[in-house]
Order: sequence, then C-alpha cells, then structure tokens
Amino acid sequence: MATTEIVKKDSSSIFRLLDKEDEKTGQKMEGVSQCPFYDEKGSQDHFARTKAHSKAERNAIRKLIPEYLITQFIKDAEEQGKVKKIDFCQCHTPRPEPLAKEICSTCHKVIKQ
Repeated sequence: MATTEIVKKDSSSIFRLLDKEDEKTGQKMEGVSQCPFYDEKGSQDHFARTKAHSKAERNAIRKLIPEYLITQFIKDAEEQGKVKKIDFCQCHTPRPEPLAKEICSTCHKVIKQ
C-alpha cells in the first residue's frame, strides 16, 4: 500500500493525516489521528508520535476493508469458538487492581468503563 503523510504539531498534540492507496484497486482512503504529548497526569508521552502514526494508519486501512469481509471474519470467529464473552464486575463500588486498573480486586472481573 502506498502512503502519503502530513504531520502537524502544536504545543500539546501531534496530528497525523495519512492517505493509503490500495495498489491493486487504486482506491484511496484517508486516516486521521491526534495524540497528546502529555497524559492526564501531565507526564510526557514519549510514544505520542508513534501512537498518532499507528492510529492514522489503522484508520486509513480500516476504511479500505469492505464491511462484508469484516462481518464474515467475525461470524467465522464466532462459529470457531474464538469469541469469548466477558463477565463484567457487578460490585457496588469496584476496587481496581493496583497493576491492572481495568480488573476489580474484589471479584477479579473486568470493570465496565
């Protein structure tokens, strides 16, 4: 796949705009993303540039995949037993695990966001 890329930075974020072209069909799609240089705690995110690039690329490629193929992939995975149902935490006040904040330390299930 051919790629054209535009990068723009301001004081707080990096923006990526990617054009991906399917060389077989000639179809072109645009992927856009923004990633802040600092997280919600004010710590610098050293991977902001990489994240912005990866997200923009993913968004462009995703647009090139026909919806019927994605639906078929999901259906096939379900039929092969590769899809797992997730039990969510039902605790009145979930207590996140110290090293895995998405898991409740009381019931050990996923905390619904």
